[in-house]
Amino acid sequence: MANALQQNPIIVDTVAATPLLTHPLRVTKIRWDAVGHATDDHVASIKDQRSVQKWKDTLTSLGTIGELVQPVESDFSPPLFLDGLIVDVLGGGVLYIYVDNNPPFKTT
Repeated sequence: MANALQQNPIIVDTVAATPLLTHPLRVTKIRWDAVGHATDDHVASIKDQRSVQKWKDTLTSLGTIGELVQPVESDFSPPLFLDGLIVDVLGGGVLYIYVDNNPPFKTT
């Protein structure tokens, strides 16, 4: 799979140290589905295009390492504002980033 940046939700499975998008985004939800793809202490990180940390989470399991029970979800009300999008750390799986503005989004 590859990043799908021109849809809602935005889907990211491949990290980059540079901006994936330079378009302002209003994020209403982030869903990190790493079931079967990551283990305890894996991290996902989202920054804006100026490398300011906007969201970060660390996976934990309720049993055997790697047997994650459910995806990590974060809801934002009011929406989380991102001036561009960098996903520089993704410890496995896929990020689904739901926004309340519509594509097309500016890419680098």
